[in-house]
Amino acid sequence: MLALLEEAIALSDKITVAIDEERWDEVETLQNTRETLFQQLTVMELPTDKDTLNKINKLTHSLNIGLASHINKSKTEKSEVLEKIIKLNKSKKMLSAYSKT
Repeated sequence: MLALLEEAIALSDKITVAIDEERWDEVETLQNTRETLFQQLTVMELPTDKDTLNKINKLTHSLNIGLASHINKSKTEKSEVLEKIIKLNKSKKMLSAYSKT
């Protein structure tokens, strides 16, 4: 379980880099791979020893921080894309109105 969590964190780190570099196809591929890991983790039984549970808790917390960061970056990117679309639509309308005269 610990190895899968560490692998998921490594994937999250790669996703962060891909998001920062706007490599969206790679982001999608990495997210799908990470999702497969998450599915494997959900069917595993939790260990009973406290040391392992503490390590799992720390790794899970780290994953949650990474996921929150990805969500925030995605929201920002979505807003920027929508803004560009709105500006583009206004330009098209202006061009269309100018062409009609």
